[in-house]
Amino acid sequence: MVTGALSADALAGLPVAARYGRVRLPGVDAEPFERELSVSDLVCCRFAISSVAEVLEALYTLAHGERLPAYRSAAADWTAALPQLGANGDLQTLFALLRVSRAIPDFLTPLPRSAVAELDVELAQIRGVQTQRVLAEIRHVASEQDLSHEQRQLLHAPDAGARFADAISVAWQALLEQNWPRIRDCLERDILHRSRMLARGGFAAVFDDLAPLVALEGPCLRVVAATAQPATAATGLLLLPSVFAWPRVAVVSGGASQPLALRYPARGFAAALFGTPADARDAVARLIGRTRAQILAALDEPMYTTALVMQLDRSPGNIADHLSVLNTSGLISKARVGRYVIYSRTALGNAVLGIDADADRGPLSVFGRTSGRGSRR
Repeated sequence: MVTGALSADALAGLPVAARYGRVRLPGVDAEPFERELSVSDLVCCRFAISSVAEVLEALYTLAHGERLPAYRSAAADWTAALPQLGANGDLQTLFALLRVSRAIPDFLTPLPRSAVAELDVELAQIRGVQTQRVLAEIRHVASEQDLSHEQRQLLHAPDAGARFADAISVAWQALLEQNWPRIRDCLERDILHRSRMLARGGFAAVFDDLAPLVALEGPCLRVVAATAQPATAATGLLLLPSVFAWPRVAVVSGGASQPLALRYPARGFAAALFGTPADARDAVARLIGRTRAQILAALDEPMYTTALVMQLDRSPGNIADHLSVLNTSGLISKARVGRYVIYSRTALGNAVLGIDADADRGPLSVFGRTSGRGSRR
């Protein structure tokens, strides 16, 4: 029987297969889901950020150890928080449920009603979920027989939604709250990138780097994902980037009056969790200075000053001074987008780093792919 206990031992030692059994990438080997997009879907398409969804994806990452190698740095940070999490019985049940589930139940990830959903608003939505819906969605993604008697009792409790919401709040404070500015910045930059791709290449370009998990084939959107609920006649499309979703795409069906939501891996999620990789090009660092070389290398995607401050752990004034020098030298350029001044590398900056600016970029280059603007090995 799987009880899914949270403990430091769950993250320690090798190999991964010995700790968690059969190694599988959840969602990647799921059945394809297809939806023919209507004009209404395109007109009502939007992006959003959900803090609750990030908490659930982080817990799902902990529960499915086969994904931990890609998140080893974050998992090491989480280890210190595990005793606090393990002392919460409701959180133990939630963790156990995610461990035996092939997808996150939809009631745990309410669809954001605004561009950036407030944590308290999302938790209030979960608290209001009826027990009947809790049980129906859990039965769709997992077998209760894999849970202990005490854990099954919580699932049938009238206040199950409220107790899960409280458990999510505890997990938020222990796992994500401190690093949320960095995580949110990554999600915002993904949205900015895909908005630019929409302007340049149309709707199909938004999904180019998510293939084969997400692909637009004519009017048909094809997604390889495990769904928590059977697809319904949703209206609109809601795109939710996630730092913790890799290598999965999650489909959330909000119902006939709600959009169909796709939660997908955000570009640059590795930098958000692990920081900028060490600069192996010492010659570039000696030529322009290590901090400027780090800034130049960090601009794989356009960024604004505050994002660089968080990623490189420098003061705003220090980063601003270096950006000014790099801009004056022609290695980077800047442009105002709304209330932000966005910096990006120029062709000269790419040449200095030995990067092919025309290469097809993907979100997973930090894990060994040589897609993106060249490899930084």
